[in-house]
Amino acid sequence: MRQELRKCWMEAAFYAVILLVCLAVLVSAMGLPGSLREPLGSAAVPKGVAVLIAAFCIMLLRRTLHDLRTCVQSGSDAANSAKTPSPASNAGGAVLKTCLIITVYAALLTWPIIPSAVTTPVFLFILIMALSSWTWKNFCWAIALSILFGEGLHYLFQNYLFVNLP
Repeated sequence: MRQELRKCWMEAAFYAVILLVCLAVLVSAMGLPGSLREPLGSAAVPKGVAVLIAAFCIMLLRRTLHDLRTCVQSGSDAANSAKTPSPASNAGGAVLKTCLIITVYAALLTWPIIPSAVTTPVFLFILIMALSSWTWKNFCWAIALSILFGEGLHYLFQNYLFVNLP
């Protein structure tokens, strides 16, 4: 039980640090100068990414604090804690999968073997399926979300932010 609490606290601390980093990036991006070539300015991408990552960190931090509260409440009942799996029991495997998938994706973007319009939806699909259960419903949602979000992101960068992706 003590190990589960420690994992929950470590996750909460990690998300809090990432949230502070996003806040620092957002504040520093406020000072970037405007540009005539970019309609949204040069700070639009860093601000957007910082806000997006911060929003996800807030959601994950909220979930982790809920799991922590569940661990603490079930900690008084030893029999219950023996039957209930830890909310953070598979966190290490998910983090390892995510890091591996992101590393391969970053390598493919660095060495443009495959265009990003193809790489991004495939990356999103693999990431969604690696972190969720394998059901037909999740499979269909993963395909739809990865194509819509991946191609939408590519369209946004090409046509509104005027950033040529690899």
